Amino acid sequence: MLNQEQTVNSIHFNPVSPHEFAVTSGSQVDIFDPYTNEVRKTIGRFNKSTAYSGRFRSDGQLLVAGAEDHSVKIFDLSSRAILRTLQGHEGPVHTTLFSSNKCHIMSASDDKTVRCWDLAMAETLSIMKGHTDLVRCGDIGDSSPDVWITGSYDHTVKLWDIKSGETINTFDHGDPVEAVVVNPAGSLLFSAGGNYVKVWDLLKGGLVTSLESHLKTVTSLAFDAPRSRLYTGSLDQHVKAFKCDTFELAHSLKFTAPIISVSVSPAETHLVVGMADGMLAIRHKPPKKQAVHLQEEKLKRKKKAFTDENAATIVAPVTRKQRPLLGYENNLNNHEYKACLDKVLKKTKTPFVTINLFEELMKRGALENALAGRSELELTKILDFIHKYINHPLYSACVVRVFNHVLDYYAHVIGLSQTMDKKMNLILAAIDKEIEIEKSLLDTMGAIDLLLNANSATRFVRAPQI
Repeated sequence: MLNQEQTVNSIHFNPVSPHEFAVTSGSQVDIFDPYTNEVRKTIGRFNKSTAYSGRFRSDGQLLVAGAEDHSVKIFDLSSRAILRTLQGHEGPVHTTLFSSNKCHIMSASDDKTVRCWDLAMAETLSIMKGHTDLVRCGDIGDSSPDVWITGSYDHTVKLWDIKSGETINTFDHGDPVEAVVVNPAGSLLFSAGGNYVKVWDLLKGGLVTSLESHLKTVTSLAFDAPRSRLYTGSLDQHVKAFKCDTFELAHSLKFTAPIISVSVSPAETHLVVGMADGMLAIRHKPPKKQAVHLQEEKLKRKKKAFTDENAATIVAPVTRKQRPLLGYENNLNNHEYKACLDKVLKKTKTPFVTINLFEELMKRGALENALAGRSELELTKILDFIHKYINHPLYSACVVRVFNHVLDYYAHVIGLSQTMDKKMNLILAAIDKEIEIEKSLLDTMGAIDLLLNANSATRFVRAPQI
């Protein structure tokens, strides 16, 4: 964890190896070394104005950033010199990025406009007007470089033809839009705003689905390198990864503060998260080739025979026939936590297995993944299990922790469903009953202690002398 002192509003990886990453915070953009996690360069020529959206060009030679003073600045990364300062916006510029042709720049501003700039001439080619509130995010698809996408606090996502400056299509997200990204094929668009992410079909022009897993506003979206996972960052302090083919929740990470920005390395070695309190979290994992090599080495060491020098014989490790894995164990090993819990609740008759699974999920920090995205029917089955065993002397400690997670995650739906409310009331009644029993036991234990103490006192009273 590193402290940037001010809110980290943007993180972007250099597309060129070794994939340095730019962290925009306060009045500067810091370029971090991915191997040492130390700042290699600092770009701070923003005249004490807040900087936004530091982004690399695809060749890694230039960086563009917007500023609170309404300007857009382009920097040469080798010398950190300002190559261009683009003026024209009438409000802070929160979003900037290079187009795929390297010659044009997108800028989106609080003045409700989007501009297309010519880098060589430092001139505005087109001004796109149509949003009625602050424009805070944008993206350009790889497959359609002439179609630009922007999101605004007017609740809309707009597709623009930069040649004509006209709107191609408009989607109503339903809340102020904080982030937009488009998949490489240009067929799906993801928009974040409120506590959900909406998926749009750009070919058919309609809504595909809505990803509702966060409890607070989703502020950031990022793909992994193969574009098979969509990472979402939220003010609820969680980063979540969704499968792009099925839109299921794959896993979730908890951080220490509200999250403003998320980015994944093109080499898939780093996940970097920027937070509202200025903290920067950097998570590492070895490259795939290195991970495979380490696994192979581990297997070789396991299979390697041990030599007994005195006997001059080779002692090989004993091989044991493994029992076949049960269905839910396969799910657990494949990190399919939701499916694993469903199978256990459906097929196991003894609570022992279910309790062990809950404890394993809590140990892995995956209980939230297993509970997330449940329908009313699915959640009812979990609540039935909680109600049945919350007073069980062997299982109550674990069941109470699970119930607390359910309350934290689904607090926003309590009072909206009669079935859910009925189940909740049954559980609360069971808890109240247990509390009354505990109070009665404490009273009984207190009375027993008084009797024992009185008996002990009389035993040691000295007999009166005659």
